[in-house]
Amino acid sequence: MTASAMQVISLLGAALVLIGFGGQQFAGMKSDGLTYGLLNVFGSLLLASTAIAPLNAGVLVLEGVWAIISLSVVVKAVRKRSRA
Repeated sequence: MTASAMQVISLLGAALVLIGFGGQQFAGMKSDGLTYGLLNVFGSLLLASTAIAPLNAGVLVLEGVWAIISLSVVVKAVRKRSRA
């Protein structure tokens, strides 16, 4: 993958995470909601993918754990919707 493509992917990932954060802080997006969780899952996975080669272990661990935590938010939100 080219350096330019990696930059685009990392910027898209950062934008997704920041949209979720900004939406939660300023627009009433629920931090336990499906949209917030999905933005964070996909954003953090994109960021983690750019930390694989060349290896940036700190970013890879941070974003990998962020994706796992965000996935749990998604699962909880889907379960809550199915009960309603």
